[in-house]
Amino acid sequence: MKGFRQTEIVKTGFLLLILFLVFNAGAQQTGNGKKVYVDYHGTRYSREHDGMLGRWSFYGLSGKSETPLKLMCYNGDNILENGKHQIAAVHYPLTGIQSNLDPDFIEYQILSARTAKIDGIFIEWGFPEHESTWLLDAFRKVAAKYHFEIGVNWCDGWLYYDWITKLRPEIKTREEKTAHFITSLQYLTDSVFSTPTAPKVKGVPVYYLFGGGIRSGEYDSVVTKHSFRLPGAAGSPQGLRRVAEWGELVNGRYESPPLDTEFATWERLGMSPTAWIPPRVRRIDAGHPYWDNYATREDVLRSMEPFKAKVWDQPRDSGGSALIRSGFVTPGMDNRGCGGWGRGHFFYISREGGQLYDDLWKYNLASGDNLDMMFIASWSDYTEGHEIEPTVENGYRELQTTLRRAAEFKEESYTEKGIRLPLELFRLRKASRFLSDLDYEQHFENKRLDQIARLISDGAYKEAARRLKKEAKHYKRATKYWVTAKKYSLGATLLINGQQQRSGVVLEAGKKHYITIDEALRKKFAGTYYEGYINFEYLDSGKLNQTVVYSNTTRVKDPVVHTGDFSVVGEIRTANSGQWKKAKIKLIKANIDFLHTYDKAASFKIAGNVPVRNVTMDFTVFEQRNIITGRR
Repeated sequence: MKGFRQTEIVKTGFLLLILFLVFNAGAQQTGNGKKVYVDYHGTRYSREHDGMLGRWSFYGLSGKSETPLKLMCYNGDNILENGKHQIAAVHYPLTGIQSNLDPDFIEYQILSARTAKIDGIFIEWGFPEHESTWLLDAFRKVAAKYHFEIGVNWCDGWLYYDWITKLRPEIKTREEKTAHFITSLQYLTDSVFSTPTAPKVKGVPVYYLFGGGIRSGEYDSVVTKHSFRLPGAAGSPQGLRRVAEWGELVNGRYESPPLDTEFATWERLGMSPTAWIPPRVRRIDAGHPYWDNYATREDVLRSMEPFKAKVWDQPRDSGGSALIRSGFVTPGMDNRGCGGWGRGHFFYISREGGQLYDDLWKYNLASGDNLDMMFIASWSDYTEGHEIEPTVENGYRELQTTLRRAAEFKEESYTEKGIRLPLELFRLRKASRFLSDLDYEQHFENKRLDQIARLISDGAYKEAARRLKKEAKHYKRATKYWVTAKKYSLGATLLINGQQQRSGVVLEAGKKHYITIDEALRKKFAGTYYEGYINFEYLDSGKLNQTVVYSNTTRVKDPVVHTGDFSVVGEIRTANSGQWKKAKIKLIKANIDFLHTYDKAASFKIAGNVPVRNVTMDFTVFEQRNIITGRR
């Protein structure tokens, strides 16, 4: 039975939407044409969407660190007692963990950025064969609907590691990798810079070249010999080259190294020198015991001085006169989520309650007349702790600062009334899919949500808020009158290896253990929609020992976009505390096949080198009521 089936198109509402969009399109300020872009760090996945977690989890040893943190063990599958996943980050996203490839989540991020006057996102990208290309393509597809720009922060160092060789064994030598750099730049020219979503400043597509890969001499002798012309009169794409030399402390004061030669080298090659995360040269001390190096607010601002003097404020008729000039801001840094990506080095720049980010914006805006764009690091680098995406700990603070300062930079008016709307829309998208999983007719609901997304994108916040409120009431009513929920807690009834589970009995490490559910319940779960969890205790002994929970699944890997193993319910690794710890892992309905079993009619198995005990499961089964009452 379908609930509240809608059969009519509300023509009046559609016409009102058109009027709102036309009015807002005419009311939008054109400003001065300056742009604001933000770096995007990926790729983070979800078990439901991708069958893996990506950078939500991180494991590594940090024995070289002078801090007490000698091991990083972030079990992204594990749900803590506070309801948060144990992710590789010091801050937690307001949305919870999501897949970067989920169109609903991409929409949320793009609309959130637009409400803060951010013009586009630069995906951290390596080369066409790298997984970052899936992210780039996914974002470009959604961005096209909302007049948003998608570019790249080209991490060319990834190409010069052995990563490309693992995917393309014929590319081994540095010369072959440099040749593939040219192939990659041509790919970007054709697939990114020549499209409607290309990031353009003064009519020219731009990208950020992170460095660590191609050298200036190689760029000069090889790359400049090739033409990467764009259609029409747009010329060639303009690169912004990261310059991030370390500097030193002199009498307790940060001093930047001489950068004149570095600046001149890249300017001669047609690249505009651009800043990155400021150097952290101060050593661990009593006030900063968890970081090997840190920087103060004064250090951060002083690190910008060479860019201000030698790039931003130079006369336009100087050697780099034709180049795009970009400022740079970041909210802070705390990389305890990755420790330098396995190098075991912890860095810190205090956010100072949001003041550092605002001060850095003000420093840049003092040269605002000379800057063509601003670059923010970053939207989503949770592992290094410099994200501006709204979080539980910082709320919308950095997004509000971005909105206020971006408006000043662009000479536009602004309102904060739209900043919270994308999250409301995202939650309604997921609520809509929940009802759809229960066979609830969602065709017209989804159309209305699409219209709200357009309203947010076009700045019609008042009308969008009104419609969101109306849709939230509709969802609340639908769940109240149409959905029932029944809870099941399974413990003593579970069979482990064919025998009834006894409290406290330890499942031996190094063996496979099979979990069997009552057949009637198994069929019940197979035929209904549920929210489920598996809980157990594990002995946290040894460094990064692993245990994995599996289920049967009918889902297969995507032949185009590489996905993980959908049979993996979740994994837990150890941090060597020597204590018994609790684990709670979500059971994804779409991934679990209850109709097919392992030996002994088991639906799940636990395997690994970690002792486990006290396995339980909790399910909430959602079903339709027999009688539908009320009409919308």
